[in-house]
Amino acid sequence: MTEESVIELPPARPCLSTDDLNRLIRQQGLGRAIAQAMIVDQIVRSIPLDEQETSELVDKYLAERDISNDSTRNTYLEKEAINEDDLVWRATTARRLEIHRKHMHGPDVETRFLERKLELDKVTYSLIRVRDAELAAELYQQIRDADADFAQLAPIYSEGQERLSHGLIGPVALNAAHPEIVKRLRIGEPRQLFEPFFVVDIWLVLRLEQRVVAQLDQSMREQLEWELFDHWCQERVRTLLAGGSLMPQSEPTP
Repeated sequence: MTEESVIELPPARPCLSTDDLNRLIRQQGLGRAIAQAMIVDQIVRSIPLDEQETSELVDKYLAERDISNDSTRNTYLEKEAINEDDLVWRATTARRLEIHRKHMHGPDVETRFLERKLELDKVTYSLIRVRDAELAAELYQQIRDADADFAQLAPIYSEGQERLSHGLIGPVALNAAHPEIVKRLRIGEPRQLFEPFFVVDIWLVLRLEQRVVAQLDQSMREQLEWELFDHWCQERVRTLLAGGSLMPQSEPTP
């Protein structure tokens, strides 16, 4: 193998040729993983960190692995088959991705939040499904008049899986239910009982128990930034797998 065509696994130890690597990528379906790695590497290389922050991140990375001196550090590098540059890369990647994520996708979080509102809002509701309209009306009346409740009636009468949970469903995403159920839960107040209604081939008795409205707090912002990053990343993966090339990254300094 010529020097130009050698692939190393441990540093400075030739392992296989580029032809062999290409064959393994094709045969074992490694193309997507390598494309993702290329994208992450491009981001990491494009975002500089000052020496102090880099040193702090490396120290933190090592401390999390109980590496406290040169001896254990060298043992770790040998075990992982990496060098000092690789160590810095591992220790700082999360921070660099965070900087990229906030710069690239932070401005779009509010729009993403509104687009996904139905998925992010959570509801808990009680449900009974029966095929007979008169039975649905009778069960509704019993619940309305407080003669019985879902917990008593669902295990006996309901024909859906909710009979196993005493009629209770959730908390689940608001849009996870049938559109006719969602329509009622969106406008309902907690503990509101809806009159029986027909969906496809069955009658439903429904009560909204609780609705938890999603808030655009810091945790939600980070979740949506990661979602936007993942979508952006997968688009670039598709570009690479289709034979395209990545445009250079324009990134902010931290």
